[in-house]
Amino acid sequence: MSNINVPIFIFMTQKMLPQTIIDIQTRFLNEGKVDWQEAAYTLFEYQSEHNAVYKEYLRLLKYVNKYPEIKDIPHLPITFFKNHQILTGDWKEELVFYSSSTTGKGRSAHLIRDTSWYDEISKKIFETRFGPLKGKLVLALLPGYLERGDSSLVHMVNHFMKVSGHPANGFFLDQFDLLRSIMDMHDEIILFGVPFALLSFIETSAKNSYPGLTIIETGGMKGKGKELPRQELHDKLRSAMNPRAIYSEYGMTELLSQSYTDHTGMFTESPTFHISVKELNDPFHVQKIGKPGTLNVIDLANIHTCCFIETEDMAVDHSDGHFEILGRIDNREIRGCNLLAL
Repeated sequence: MSNINVPIFIFMTQKMLPQTIIDIQTRFLNEGKVDWQEAAYTLFEYQSEHNAVYKEYLRLLKYVNKYPEIKDIPHLPITFFKNHQILTGDWKEELVFYSSSTTGKGRSAHLIRDTSWYDEISKKIFETRFGPLKGKLVLALLPGYLERGDSSLVHMVNHFMKVSGHPANGFFLDQFDLLRSIMDMHDEIILFGVPFALLSFIETSAKNSYPGLTIIETGGMKGKGKELPRQELHDKLRSAMNPRAIYSEYGMTELLSQSYTDHTGMFTESPTFHISVKELNDPFHVQKIGKPGTLNVIDLANIHTCCFIETEDMAVDHSDGHFEILGRIDNREIRGCNLLAL
């Protein structure tokens, strides 16, 4: 009876996984947490052998240390998801999430072996941070994602709506009047939104006060306007809607786990989401605390793909489980740092 809380899907694939990997899944689903360092070592040992792309990447690096310190584990560049199938083991995907490709450089594809695993992970992370979803009104203003039909963000929010079960839950594109009318009729509201849509919403609506509203902004402007500093965006939203709270979500197609800001305005690690920041010009050297560098993520939920991801985002690690996202790294910034190093 000890496994009564584990969703049935876990038993459908466990015969194809090592017991140590099954234990990681089971502990997280039952207890909501794992010993992340122990899990990271276990998953590195597993994926460095059974993930063909990651194994080849390590070979090309001439990396032979099977028992490294966690800070020394190589992270797979996130661009590999654009032109390789990243999977550990041999299995057929149940679903594929695609990135939005706002840069025009191609779309990343994340093959999903168990949709239920993603659903459970994202729900547990959210509820640990914000409380139970059941009965909560969940609204989403996600144009640019909703139309594609293959977005991990839309899938996650849609799952939250199913868990909530509120009859007024819904997605919106530009139906601002309808969205406003629904918000006017309810007290406790969770509103997910991309910045450009949230700004359009408040610019076309009269100011109002929603003391029971929690706003969770995610994504960027997606080429729809000038990128605003997060604080400036939140100030505009706060002035227009007077919500209870405003938070930011950090997630991406290539990750199954998410990070949310807390009351300090900084992003926080979660049981399956842990970060390190590496020097811009040396992806194998940890940056000093408080200094900007390349964000690396250990996503323990990426059991079936790759847990060790080098992103293209610049971040600052504050060493206490808090970190800042400074924006996307581009070639100009990297070249500039090279010149400074000279």
